[in-house]
Amino acid sequence: MARVPQEPLPYQDPAITPYYPSTNNGLPSELIPQCIAHLSKMDGIVATAKKEVFRLQAELDEARRQLQHALDEQASCDSLLAPIRRVPSELLSSIFMIVLDCPRLLSTRDVIQIQYLQLVCRKWHDAVNSTHELWAGLEFDVESPRRAFMTPEEKRALLERWFERAGGCGISLKLGGMHRLGMTGVQETMDEELTLRGLLLRPGRRWKSLSFIYPRSSWIKVLLSALEKEATYSHCSWRELEELDIQFRPSQDARSEEIIQLSRLKNLKRLTLSWMSHPFVAHATLQRLHLKGFRLDHGALVHILALLPSLQELELTSPQYTTRHLPPWRPADEANLAKVSVSKFCLSNTNRPLELFQPNFRLPRMQSCRFVTVSPMLWDRGILSGFFNRSPDLQEIDFTESMVPSDMIAETLSATTTSVKRILVDDFVFIAQMRPPPRSKLNGLEVLVAKRPPSEKVLRCMVDFFQLRKEAMGRGEIVGGVVGLHVAQGWPKFMTTRRDWVKRLEEVGARMVLTPYDG
Repeated sequence: MARVPQEPLPYQDPAITPYYPSTNNGLPSELIPQCIAHLSKMDGIVATAKKEVFRLQAELDEARRQLQHALDEQASCDSLLAPIRRVPSELLSSIFMIVLDCPRLLSTRDVIQIQYLQLVCRKWHDAVNSTHELWAGLEFDVESPRRAFMTPEEKRALLERWFERAGGCGISLKLGGMHRLGMTGVQETMDEELTLRGLLLRPGRRWKSLSFIYPRSSWIKVLLSALEKEATYSHCSWRELEELDIQFRPSQDARSEEIIQLSRLKNLKRLTLSWMSHPFVAHATLQRLHLKGFRLDHGALVHILALLPSLQELELTSPQYTTRHLPPWRPADEANLAKVSVSKFCLSNTNRPLELFQPNFRLPRMQSCRFVTVSPMLWDRGILSGFFNRSPDLQEIDFTESMVPSDMIAETLSATTTSVKRILVDDFVFIAQMRPPPRSKLNGLEVLVAKRPPSEKVLRCMVDFFQLRKEAMGRGEIVGGVVGLHVAQGWPKFMTTRRDWVKRLEEVGARMVLTPYDG
């Protein structure tokens, strides 16, 4: 039903209007001709009103367009006075590098940001193109939907154009989606892989970092074999390569006795291998090794480490070997262990009872040991303390990001005889579960670091523990001095509001410090 106006309008028919609110009674027959005539009149009035509305709407649209043009002109004129317009191109390059945190691997989103910068003005476009560091790294999915219809040659040309703008900078490339190469057929796979090898081995490049996500093991072997056959290493595009990351597929059946040769990469500093089931040999100058899902046995691991005299950092993530069906420990393994130079060790993402902590295995020069997302539910009690005690140079143990429960931390540290200087934990609760000194010694301890402040209950336990430790040191049963206590979150405020506890802890040989390495 049409809306009835509250007040009479000049074109209303007073004879018909009273019938508008009625919903039950029809119009009397004598008024029907008059109603039809009034309806014809209203048709004309409505048509005229619509024309007027259309005219006003067109004028309004035109006014809005004029306003937008004026605003655009105002913004363009105002931008001429913007300080950024007067910035030299060299300084623009520095600004772009800071904003994008370059040089680094750029994602698809980063590439879009670079394109936006190019669109600002000609000066910015030229500055972006001439800033070599912006083009020195790229993440490239070879089989993404955006490149589904590109030929291998077109993909290579795209990458060639990108890295040409890097000038003489060392360049980095992360190739993703390699497991989908040539899914339409064998020939397509061969063409694609051959084209990529040509890009990677092209003389004149200066690869600094390379990462391959889910490549076929056969492709990696052919690529590395081609490197070995390079006539002159001085012209090799990989001669300055510092970082190499190869992530095989977890489900890939890549087991082979054939050794992967990386020994020609003399400048390689960091090597990451995921789901590796091949023996490999790297150059003696390698400093950092990260193995994810490592599938070889302890003998192979020890042999690899013994051939890397410069190796300082070792990280194992989700290792796949366990204590079941271990090969026997051989005299050669013991001899190789003595050559291992690793000083920093990290274990992450595992809950398996690893052979790594069995009685024969050790890292003789390990100074720092860190656990990340490690849940030792299946581990034997005392297995960690034995591993620590076989590392005479151990100085720091970090449980901060682990999932090791406080009671196991307490039991482990109570049985540790190595003089550890720094212990990092999530909280100080473990102290309440430690064996009372001198049964637990913590010889040489200098600082305890936690993420959260202790509760009143834990503080009381800490005072009792350090009181017993101080007495044991006085009797010569424990070697050590004052222990620094540091908490990452809210420590200064805690120290100010708990002055009584600060004093009590100082009396028993524990001092709250503002930085974790205060003397």
